[in-house]
Amino acid sequence: MTGAEKADAGGARHLAWILPILAIPFLFFGFILIAGTMYNTGDPIVSRLGLLPHIAALVTPLAALVIAATVIVRILRQARLRRPGAFERRRLEDARRRGLTPEEYGVDKGNTPGLSSIRPVNSAGGLLVISIILTALAVFLLVMIGAGILQNLGVLAAPPDATQLSPVQWVFTLFSLVFPVVSWRYYLRERRAQALRVARGLPRVLAPSDRSGPTDS
Repeated sequence: MTGAEKADAGGARHLAWILPILAIPFLFFGFILIAGTMYNTGDPIVSRLGLLPHIAALVTPLAALVIAATVIVRILRQARLRRPGAFERRRLEDARRRGLTPEEYGVDKGNTPGLSSIRPVNSAGGLLVISIILTALAVFLLVMIGAGILQNLGVLAAPPDATQLSPVQWVFTLFSLVFPVVSWRYYLRERRAQALRVARGLPRVLAPSDRSGPTDS
């Protein structure tokens, strides 16, 4: 592949995650405006149907965010395969020490002190619970954001003590929506690794403190 072809391929990869990110505000506000218009028609049937674009305003941005995160993860994985970073080298070294392939090892098992040494963070069951909780929180945030916009449009009545989010709060609120995507990604990785370990007759869960081989904890 020539230098120009590599540059074109790199640009296409970046567009693959940039475009969904750019589409999020258009999807969100577009569907919210459609919902607000339908709510204000005065027709009871049309007003009830306005719930559909309201739901779409919450679901489509989340779907776009998942698509963008998936592409970003794929790009980072390809970059890691070319030149693993410090955390990836640590994970690969711990997998080799335990006699496991990287696929069987799964997520980092905390062979050095850190968050990943905590059992719920590096087991499939714990990651599933964490992912469900984070997803529920993300859905709650999206519902609250949609309700706040509808209140600003006059579609919903705003409480007397309602306050507006500052730009910084908006950034942190939207950034928090990334955590469920990351958590589900780690869960799927550990779930696949767990299935491979069980197929080899190894323990389902690896002990974080074990450095000699996989054992039950």
